[in-house]
Amino acid sequence: MEKTELQIEWEHRIVEFKASGQTQSKWCRENDLSLHKLRYWLNKLDNNSSSSSQEPSPKWIAVSMEEIDQEPSDSLNIKIGEAVIEVKTGFNPSFLAEVIRTLKTLC
Repeated sequence: MEKTELQIEWEHRIVEFKASGQTQSKWCRENDLSLHKLRYWLNKLDNNSSSSSQEPSPKWIAVSMEEIDQEPSDSLNIKIGEAVIEVKTGFNPSFLAEVIRTLKTLC
């Protein structure tokens, strides 16, 4: 089955939604989208991916936090295995999500 432009568009939107860390309602309001449509596509794409791929379901990973005596900055460092990603204000959430997914498959 070939992907339609609408399906590809919603796949990108869902990556952005998941990377945002926002609730479904808040993300839909900020992106002027229907909550019903988001839920429809989340369900549709989840069903498609679980029936068409053999990828294992995502797992929780441990996160350790340490206090650092530094000045506040406009960036955040994310460490996955040996890789460190510096995220600055105004980053592209969907691009970051793709990079993290790729790194997790390599670690």
